[in-house]
Amino acid sequence: MSVDFAGIEGDIKQVAFSVYTNFGRKFELEDIEQEIALAVISKDGWFAGLSGSLLRERLRIVGYQYCEKERSRYLFYSDQYTYSSNEVRGLLGAYHSGDIRPDEKIDLENALEELSPRQKHVLSKKYGTPVKLSEYERKLANRAVKAIAHHINAYGVAKRGTPWEYDGPGARRVMGNAQSQAINSSYWES
Repeated sequence: MSVDFAGIEGDIKQVAFSVYTNFGRKFELEDIEQEIALAVISKDGWFAGLSGSLLRERLRIVGYQYCEKERSRYLFYSDQYTYSSNEVRGLLGAYHSGDIRPDEKIDLENALEELSPRQKHVLSKKYGTPVKLSEYERKLANRAVKAIAHHINAYGVAKRGTPWEYDGPGARRVMGNAQSQAINSSYWES
């Protein structure tokens, strides 16, 4: 059963606009619409038989996946480093062995503060004195590692900002020569 593309074009536009606003208008609305429409055409069976809110939810999933993929690609190619879960596991091992760089240690300690006491205990049990963990503790440790990766990456973006938050030319405050010299005078006096 094929999807009536003309019948859901309005839904595609509505969902694309919703995704566009939820991502802070950082991506082009037309690109989101295009990606959703392309998914409807190429994954015909995934949308067949859906209507109403179920269809819009499926369209929204495609839009979110596109924006997340684009954000990750942009951060990676603009030299904005992000940690994967495997890298966090390596950091935890280095942290407990004492063989960790100071900047990584600061990032990791900031993220560890956000964890619950139970998660901290399980991580120290796993990486500090390696002990066989129960199934529940392994799952808890995996969730804690993902939470650390998320926190470190979110903290890094908040700390340095993202390249698309630049307001463009003309965004800086206008100042005269005298003001500029007064502000920069400490740089020239040595």
